[in-house]
Amino acid sequence: MHKTMKRNIVIAVMLFCAMTALSQQQIYQGTQVFLSAPGARGLVQWQYSSNGSTWGYINGLTGDSVSYLMQTTGYIRAEVTDGTCNPVYSAPMQFIVYPFTCGDSLIDFRDGKKYPTVQLGSQCWMAAHLNYGDMIQGNVSASDNGIPEKYCYGNSQGGCDTYGALYSWNEAMNYSQTPGAQGLCPDGWHIATDDEWMTLEVFLGMDPSVAQWANAWRGTDQGAQMKEGGGSGMEIKLGGGMWAGGSFNFAGTMNYTWTSSAYSTDFSWRRCLNVSDPTVGRWNTFPKTYGFSVRCLKNQ
Repeated sequence: MHKTMKRNIVIAVMLFCAMTALSQQQIYQGTQVFLSAPGARGLVQWQYSSNGSTWGYINGLTGDSVSYLMQTTGYIRAEVTDGTCNPVYSAPMQFIVYPFTCGDSLIDFRDGKKYPTVQLGSQCWMAAHLNYGDMIQGNVSASDNGIPEKYCYGNSQGGCDTYGALYSWNEAMNYSQTPGAQGLCPDGWHIATDDEWMTLEVFLGMDPSVAQWANAWRGTDQGAQMKEGGGSGMEIKLGGGMWAGGSFNFAGTMNYTWTSSAYSTDFSWRRCLNVSDPTVGRWNTFPKTYGFSVRCLKNQ
């Protein structure tokens, strides 16, 4: 279960002088913030302030590595006491906390892009394909180099602007193999699993037993509902994909979307939509090196 948004924050602590530089993080309400004071010697106690000047201890929050559920905008700092020495303090970290209700626009604080969202049953989906990272050419393989890398249809940024980005499976997953991993999704979101796609399909009216069919077109009109203008709010554009050798094909006629559920070492489950077919394809037959779309689902 994906229960909370998570953000890892490292607050540096100097033991002999207080730091004065102020850092700032933008997060959504309910984010579980992980705080660390590496190298601190002595008792570490964490403090909160609503205004940056009046501080109080956070009840029970002691130690050099802790977590805290942020609900309101404010400041956090570490107090370090070593024996009888006067305490020293880390620089305060300011957290700007934004409320979020599904249906609101989601701001990706990493690059400022905004995504529509839609509530469908118990699930909150991004209502557009992910478009995050640095564009590389189709004939270049994405690699685990710490840089989020995306493909854009036709090797043009306009392809990403129109359809969203295309990713190899491993790059989209940020090189995790775990179903439901955050991958390259924003904090608090993850790449939808094969099962989570089936939950959506059943919510839209697909027979649960039919939803299990593999390497087949399934359902009745669920694909039509998911497409742009189809009424579900998913607004899936038919943005094609990237194939072996870096060729781009099928924009305007097909959509291919990775799930975070691997089928094998080389293949993963995906969803397919066809311009002339109202059903939904569930397949595991294309290699993870191909470039397909990604949909993010909000953690529950």
